[in-house]
Amino acid sequence: MNFLTIIIIGLSGIAGQVILLRELLISFYGNELILGVVLANWLVSEAMGALLLGYYVDKVREKFKVFVFLQIIFSLSFVYGVFCIRAFKYFLAIPFGESLSIFYVFMISMAVMLPLAFAHGGLFAVSCKLYSGKSGIGGVYAWEALGTLLGGVALTYLFIPYFDSFQTAFIIIYLNLFVFLFVFKSLRFWLRQVVMLFCVLFLLLFTFAAPQYLQTFSINLQYGRNKVLDYRNSQYGNIAVTKAGEQTTFF
Repeated sequence: MNFLTIIIIGLSGIAGQVILLRELLISFYGNELILGVVLANWLVSEAMGALLLGYYVDKVREKFKVFVFLQIIFSLSFVYGVFCIRAFKYFLAIPFGESLSIFYVFMISMAVMLPLAFAHGGLFAVSCKLYSGKSGIGGVYAWEALGTLLGGVALTYLFIPYFDSFQTAFIIIYLNLFVFLFVFKSLRFWLRQVVMLFCVLFLLLFTFAAPQYLQTFSINLQYGRNKVLDYRNSQYGNIAVTKAGEQTTFF
């Protein structure tokens, strides 16, 4: 298990947590109580992943395949999470602007964050089993903490100011695939070819259509019948400008 892979796990985890947290606070018109519920769901989901998958992987001979599977689940869950947060009011027929009860906040945030957080917790547990260094769990924790630190810096000064949530998700996916391909040189030839194909595919999607289409489509769902004139992110929050009839509103 290469230390670079563990750093990327830490970076990816903090990116997923912060992006989903920001999106949920926008959709729930969040305050401190909402923030506490959402963070609790993330922590519980990640702890469940580390506990259950850590117990399961002890009984599995080919632990590396479990690691690969969890990376795929984590990557797909990032895009799933952002889209569902923006679209759940449309699919549940919740009027735009309506505040939700704590029960709905708990259930919706858990449903959205569970796949991503569970997979990330599992990746930590499996990494501890695969790590061959003498420091064991301590080494994995230290390298992941470094990745979390680097991810926080990257989010603050790169991802949030210059990329939307879907672009950030695709960058994280591509970064995981890229590192996975070039770090694990012992992969069988056919598996390396498959991963290379996914790398090229995600690069093409990121470069051309997918993030921008998902961004526009999901924002239109999120704001209902209001026409979205502009939508911007910053380190301090999100600003959306909408128009309904003759009325222009800032959110």
